[in-house]
Amino acid sequence: MRTPVLLPVLLLAGTLLPGAGPALAEGEAAGGAPAPPRVRPGDGVTALVGGDVWTISGPVVRRGTVLLRDGRIDRVGADLPVPEGARVIRTDGKRVLPGFVGVDAEPVGISGGSPRPGSLFRDALDPHSRGNELALGSGVTALYATSASQQGFLVTQTAVLRPALGEAPLMVLKEPAAVWVNYARGPSADRVGFEDQLRRGRKHLQDEEEARRSKKEPPRPPVGPEILAALRGEIPVRVPAAWRGEIRDALSLSREFGVRVVLEDCLEAWIVPEEIARAGATAIVTPRNRRRQEGREDAHGGSLETAAVLERAGARFCLQPVGGFTQPGGGFRLGGLSGRDLTDYPVEGAFAVRGGASEGAVLRAMTLGAAEALGVADRIGSIEPGKDADLIVLDGDPLHYRTVVDMALVGGKVLYERSKSSFFRDLPGR
Repeated sequence: MRTPVLLPVLLLAGTLLPGAGPALAEGEAAGGAPAPPRVRPGDGVTALVGGDVWTISGPVVRRGTVLLRDGRIDRVGADLPVPEGARVIRTDGKRVLPGFVGVDAEPVGISGGSPRPGSLFRDALDPHSRGNELALGSGVTALYATSASQQGFLVTQTAVLRPALGEAPLMVLKEPAAVWVNYARGPSADRVGFEDQLRRGRKHLQDEEEARRSKKEPPRPPVGPEILAALRGEIPVRVPAAWRGEIRDALSLSREFGVRVVLEDCLEAWIVPEEIARAGATAIVTPRNRRRQEGREDAHGGSLETAAVLERAGARFCLQPVGGFTQPGGGFRLGGLSGRDLTDYPVEGAFAVRGGASEGAVLRAMTLGAAEALGVADRIGSIEPGKDADLIVLDGDPLHYRTVVDMALVGGKVLYERSKSSFFRDLPGR
């Protein structure tokens, strides 16, 4: 008999809950729109407000807001309501981008430069390395690394690392990250052996699927887990392939075994762009590298227009800096032809634009395209809800030589601020 009385009391109590009345009033004042939620300081909510947001996967949001929650991107847009109590970082007049992704690098932030044979990158981290700070100050928030402790025809000790200064739990993004194989240049016996591994791995996956359907015990794998991951499409097969003959040899792996191929040091990609596009491969190119193959009269070498030619053909490409004196095109290093090549990524992008590539394609190649090549595009590479908040704040155009990085975030944490760093603090900026 008390129910008719109790229900109105409960409904009335609901309107008197702490915060309910003001929130309703705010919503009414805004024409019925819900008020922004309240958060407590320290709840992991950060808002980057006022800058131009280059999402890469979509349009540029002018004077936009990027809302971060618990290390991930929560929302992106113009005039987003900022929760009360959130940490607000003003980015007015700045550019907010996903961090640059390096597709070939020395293991920055690894103790001793490389993990020991048989160990993991996560067991050799040096989160306090100055290389981490330099990378972040250069706008690079992720790097592909191959262990120098593994040598020879086939390397499986690989990872995608983040230079998360002082934050070891954030540093390893993916491990293993690729199967590296010297397929286009190695001895024929090693090539045949690698092809045999792929065939046995492919047969094992078929047998494994049959066992699953039959509810039987799966067979023991005849090859390593990295080979199986490559056949499943989880990680790419990376092949050094500078010249057109090497490129075609490498692409045969894609045609025969369906693996995702990434072509390293791909100097003559501009000669066979349609073949690269048809195979769905990614070419890593260095527009400034004009090296030619010695001893060949018909050698063409690299071209400043390589990125533009690949873009027109619909082929995927990524960029890497010039590299060291002994390894032109050798990727991100702490020294090289242009000084500290880790800081040289935007310069390479500017040269790609000078060669005819569009600015949008070049920025994509340095962010989302590179993340796709490394198999981590579900985590990084663009500013989209749900992705990791690996972001950089620039004081000007991303490809301008005078632009500097004001701030870098990894996993939503501000790990680099130019005003507080010994790197680039005294540069004039824009």
